[in-house]
Amino acid sequence: MAQRSVPPRPSPPLGTVGVRSLADAWRSGVFKSPHQSALQVDGTSISYRELDERARSLAAAISQADPSGAPVAVLGQRSLDAYLGVLGAVLAGRTYVPLHPGFPVDRTSGMLRRSAAATLVVGPEADDVARPLLESHEGELTVLFPTRRLPEWSATSGTSLPLDTRDIATTPHVESPRVSDESIAYLLFTSGSTGMPKGVGVSHANVSAYLSHAVSEYGYTPADRCSQMFDLTFDLSVHDLFATWMAGACLCVPTKRAAIAPAKFIRDEEITAWFSVPSAAMLMDRMRTMKP
Repeated sequence: MAQRSVPPRPSPPLGTVGVRSLADAWRSGVFKSPHQSALQVDGTSISYRELDERARSLAAAISQADPSGAPVAVLGQRSLDAYLGVLGAVLAGRTYVPLHPGFPVDRTSGMLRRSAAATLVVGPEADDVARPLLESHEGELTVLFPTRRLPEWSATSGTSLPLDTRDIATTPHVESPRVSDESIAYLLFTSGSTGMPKGVGVSHANVSAYLSHAVSEYGYTPADRCSQMFDLTFDLSVHDLFATWMAGACLCVPTKRAAIAPAKFIRDEEITAWFSVPSAAMLMDRMRTMKP
């Protein structure tokens, strides 16, 4: 459910407001709103310029550690590390593969293996899963900790190359490679309810066409403050992140607790663009916390 406080207007043809990749969508926001907040998470607000600088450093570290072009897995949720992981992968021209820290280790291990990722970005909220995951992983894997020093457990995890915030910050930036329209932007795994989880890749051409249409259809502008309700392992999170950033707007991330009953979050953060499943609005309506 997407909700806007502006009247609907006719949709332009697809492609009239265009980007060709997720990196293009991000750069659009950096160009429009360099000094405005791009991300509000964990009580911290980060400008487009600062987030771009940090994401480019991470992209350079990814490219230097693994020149093969293999996918980048991101083990995290609702943290700066997780969003940096997504952007770092995108700016390195890689497919990003979100992994949920709340899933069972065996399931996550299988998804990591089948993704063929050579790099794993780990947020602090995922440490309890990351340690056994890496201890059981076969093959070389570069593990990145974008916002912190190496955790103690990383020394015994069996990882081939752990890099922390100091290593990443000192890596010289490189130009983001151009990606083909048909290359895979991100890889999501099915629930596996009927068997083994299967990876489903979405191309830059497909997601770019959607984003160009969505940003124009909903009239997002740099003045907007947009919700981020969906898990990164869910396809609709791509709208949350990249429609917001393409417009140069601010992505506002609720805590896990605030996401359950988000009315206060909406008011306190002055959310102007809300996107969620209909049941979230129905719950707020029943609790009489949703006003027109």
